[in-house]
Amino acid sequence: MLHRRLKKDLGRLVTVHGSDYDAEEVAKSDIVLVDFFLGQNITRERALVLSTKAVSDVADAARKAGKAPPSFLLVSSRPEEIEIEKFRTRADLMKSRFRFFPKAALTAESIDELVSLHDLVDAANRASVVESLLHDWRDGARKAVDVVYKRMLELDVSDLVYLDCFRLTHEGVTVANYLRWFLTASLHARVT
Repeated sequence: MLHRRLKKDLGRLVTVHGSDYDAEEVAKSDIVLVDFFLGQNITRERALVLSTKAVSDVADAARKAGKAPPSFLLVSSRPEEIEIEKFRTRADLMKSRFRFFPKAALTAESIDELVSLHDLVDAANRASVVESLLHDWRDGARKAVDVVYKRMLELDVSDLVYLDCFRLTHEGVTVANYLRWFLTASLHARVT
């Protein structure tokens, strides 16, 4: 019922996550509804593992397909049991991709929650741009660290003598400060 209502009101492809799911198929959705289920046989820790894995799997599948990850609506009859940061950290997604609601609050009459869900959908495109930049920056920084590290390993005795004698005696700069400047400048140039 809720799934159909969201699909109709938001005009988006909404998928309900179940215990058996195809991450690649679910990743095609705009919004994924994940039920943080705490049943008789499922502990809070187990529910957290299953739910965070589902969110992470779907986000990874979307990235592999060259698509922005969907937004996630996590619902629970006991929302106070949900550790929000674990979802975001494990899936490597921005805060704006998630909304957490108690199941009881998501009814056809709950206008405030539906307005908040519209905000979730509207923020998705903006989040995609920022997430893309963040991933590019992180990848660039990793490559830059590797390149600079390899260059530092190539320093020879003559290089160290130059640094020690010239920098310390003529410029009054310690070797440590010079190397910090060199590493920072090299990383800056490569990341930029």
